Amino acid sequence: MNSESFQECRKQAIERLHKWLINSQLPLKFAAGDTKDPSCNYDYTSYDPSTWLPLVHYKQTTYSRLDEMAINACKAQKQWIDLPLLERAKILRKVGDLVRAETDWLAELETLDTGKPLWEARADIEACADSFELFAGFIPSFVGTHSPVPPNPGSFYYTRREPFGLCAGIGAWNFPFQMAVWKSVPALAAGNSFIFKPSPLTPLTAIRLYELYKLAGCPENLYQVVLGGVEIGQALVNHPLVRKVSFTGSVTGGRSVLKCAAERIIPSTLELGGKSPLIIMSDANLDEAVKGTLMANFYTQGQVCSNAARVFVHRSIAAPFTQKLIESVKQILVGDPFNPKVSMGALISPEHQQKVYNYIKSAISEGATLLYGGEKPKFKVSNLNNDNFITPCILTNCHDNMKVVKEEIFGPVITLLEFNTEEEVVRRSNDRFVFFLMLNSHLSSFFGLFSIVMFCS
Repeated sequence: MNSESFQECRKQAIERLHKWLINSQLPLKFAAGDTKDPSCNYDYTSYDPSTWLPLVHYKQTTYSRLDEMAINACKAQKQWIDLPLLERAKILRKVGDLVRAETDWLAELETLDTGKPLWEARADIEACADSFELFAGFIPSFVGTHSPVPPNPGSFYYTRREPFGLCAGIGAWNFPFQMAVWKSVPALAAGNSFIFKPSPLTPLTAIRLYELYKLAGCPENLYQVVLGGVEIGQALVNHPLVRKVSFTGSVTGGRSVLKCAAERIIPSTLELGGKSPLIIMSDANLDEAVKGTLMANFYTQGQVCSNAARVFVHRSIAAPFTQKLIESVKQILVGDPFNPKVSMGALISPEHQQKVYNYIKSAISEGATLLYGGEKPKFKVSNLNNDNFITPCILTNCHDNMKVVKEEIFGPVITLLEFNTEEEVVRRSNDRFVFFLMLNSHLSSFFGLFSIVMFCS
């Protein structure tokens, strides 16, 4: 396929987006690549990160509309919980079937909204279809317990599982459809209703999921979507009818949600940012170590909370590992996400691209060495906006007190850090992380080290 073919794929995807919106009553206005029309008085515009052309305009959900949605969701939940368990499972499986049937279309929407490669978006959608199967399978096991109370054989304890009622979720922009699915499906499987707020940058697939729930036979208003930014998100978390909240996003946003939930004394689930370590021991297979490093840092353009950007390499293998890493990173193709050969697409916005670039400049000013990348790519085709792209970056001569090492970058930047002993790397790894990844050749040493690396900050 040549560049014209990729442009044609994008054009067809945008045409399908237009056809979908023009024949619906959804709160999204097709933007047709035009700039925002001030006469329309829309609050937000969603852009294609690869071209930075507008996709849709929309208004933020009003507080009065949120009240209506919450009331209707509670009514729908009562209908939903009255369904037999197997019927509830059947409906969720049907949603999964619809998602699987629309994999290509949903992946196109996700790529238009996020800039991630189409093949990667397709994998995200397929995983979501599997989630419906998984949680639908759990539903028949949602039963209580019966325990006798001695010494009287006629006495017993009886428990049963009750849903919360109305649950709410707030998602991030890096995995929009997965956020909507992974938050809503478990809640619905357990008998709850759900209101979801996607990131204002990526509203498309959450809205399509709303339609798929209806098509599968869920009660009207069981799953609903609110649109907008921080203000409507805070209103959703603070709404008196919401009984549980799930949030994925920044640490700052998570603190705000947790504070609101604590004041209302409702349960909350938070998935926030991190700075995970990848530890490469002296006996690691270098080829496998390089593969693991690439996956841990460049998937979704490095915009993943579990990114293992702090790559700790044993000093004895640092030189050969670094050479192999550079050779592999040079093979990564950055470009049009509709190109099946592309490994990295666009970052979410020009502002975010600049933020990532500033981290790289900060590292260099603090003494780091730029081994590769960290630049705007030069494209031969004119339709791509290189202000949203950055080449995969490798930084060496880093130390633990550098800003780029301490803070979450949320971009395709590897910081290489050398170590000498297990005790040293355990101490340094425990400083801050979300996930822990270690590459070596002996399970015994892995479990020995893993048992020590247990604390997150």
